[in-house]
Amino acid sequence: MVSKSSITVIILFVSLVIVLAGIILSLTPTQNTEAGVVAGNVFTYDLKGYVDANDPNATLPAGLLQLNMTDWYRVTITLVSSSEVHFNTTWRFVNGTEIDRAGKVDLLTGKDNQEFWAIYPANLSINNLVRPLGTDGLIVNDTEVKTYKEGPRNTNVMTLNTQFVDVEDPTLSRTYLDNLYVHFDKLTGMLVELRDIKLYSDPQVILTYVWEIKDSNVWAIS
Repeated sequence: MVSKSSITVIILFVSLVIVLAGIILSLTPTQNTEAGVVAGNVFTYDLKGYVDANDPNATLPAGLLQLNMTDWYRVTITLVSSSEVHFNTTWRFVNGTEIDRAGKVDLLTGKDNQEFWAIYPANLSINNLVRPLGTDGLIVNDTEVKTYKEGPRNTNVMTLNTQFVDVEDPTLSRTYLDNLYVHFDKLTGMLVELRDIKLYSDPQVILTYVWEIKDSNVWAIS
């Protein structure tokens, strides 16, 4: 037979768990997990790359050079199924050639097929996880208002500042600092601006990758 004292301890324990859960929930910002895009939404971007190097003979990544041969890059949403967003991309170059591919990204985990990853849940707030079920712990660090032809729109900002090993270095001894700034529209969760600044020390080189939205059928950009 269970004693009255044991029952009392169990009741107190359960009550404590409930109270702690309530406190945690009250301190955790409300987390939206829904997509803000629908099939048929189209977003077109300008892509640019910039170099600041002390060594004029520094070898530049092919990906950076490719950015400056870009006319535009377009993402067309084709399907939204639960947390998974499917889309087609068209990368058009100034010489008229185009590369068409299909991609997808899970808004909750961030898992994608390496085509385009910068789509997030809609209506996130400061301190919300940008990938609620992801493993990187990245959050909305700030919010701002961007003004377009159609008017002002709220924008979320995610930042990441860290150090990586340069995989293009055969010795894997070279590292670089990577400062990533991702601005995405709050209502749709779509990328509107990205700046990825990579700082190398030997030789001293700063590479900046820039994506900026230039057109969309969701709101008038310019």
